[in-house]
Amino acid sequence: MKPRLFALTLALLVVACGSQEPVLGKWTEIGKTEFIEFFKDGTVTVVDPRMHVAMSGTYSVDRGTYLLKLQIMGQMVVFKARISGGKLTLYSPDGSSAGSYQKQ
Repeated sequence: MKPRLFALTLALLVVACGSQEPVLGKWTEIGKTEFIEFFKDGTVTVVDPRMHVAMSGTYSVDRGTYLLKLQIMGQMVVFKARISGGKLTLYSPDGSSAGSYQKQ
């Protein structure tokens, strides 16, 4: 009986850990200083230390695409992001690539 309980507990632990959103955490733009940080509560922060700029907003996921809603100069701007091959690619509202990021 105890081995079954242990196996069940282990299986639940693996499933719980594996279901964590892959986007959570800090992503740094490749070759640059800008970074994006995603938090469990659905908030996101974008910081470019070189330009002394910091933005915050929220994010959601829709069929594998992350939607970032950021306040920029008093307006809500929606960016899209996708993760592939360990890289996060950020897309501007017009659909053009706005940068590639690696998880830290």
